[in-house]
Amino acid sequence: MSNYIFLGSFNPPHNGHVACINSLVDNCKDIEFVYVIPAWQNPNKSASIEFGHRYNMTCLAFEGITNVVVSEIESVVKPKNTYELFSYINENIFPSFKWVITEETLMEIIEGKWVNSEALLKENDFALLHVGNIDNVSKVIRENPIIKDKIEYVELKGSLCVCHSTDIRKSIAQGIGLEKGLLNDSVLEYINQNNLYK
Repeated sequence: MSNYIFLGSFNPPHNGHVACINSLVDNCKDIEFVYVIPAWQNPNKSASIEFGHRYNMTCLAFEGITNVVVSEIESVVKPKNTYELFSYINENIFPSFKWVITEETLMEIIEGKWVNSEALLKENDFALLHVGNIDNVSKVIRENPIIKDKIEYVELKGSLCVCHSTDIRKSIAQGIGLEKGLLNDSVLEYINQNNLYK
């Protein structure tokens, strides 16, 4: 059995995030747990709303999904980057896991845009959320000796998997109604009750 880790800012967590994990749970039979980990502060993005709100919304979004655990680990460790977080997890929690990752993020790491990109590729196995929106990702993987045998493909279906939290925040800030189904009702209620993104 394998543990899987799904990272994100979850600012806010949307139904695309949930659809990705539902696809993972439906397609991967060796799952022990999927740990959904909101970032303390994503080093690649501008400031997010406070961690506590993002953690609470993430708990609401993933509530009731079998074998899914939302973790506060980043609020304890406060890593500067993903490599630091994974080093902590490897040394203190469990020695191996599969990193649930999008094609877009994998390409950024291959292109060296993340801190310790090469080590992240060498030291991790991946569950690649494959929506087919990046044309050459399969070719790049096949030609990369570091990762070509470390990828487990997870096929995703549906447009929800490609929605973005940035667009949701902008719509809320501008008072534009959200497209139906982008957010879990509990998450939307939490946002409204706490007057977030306005």
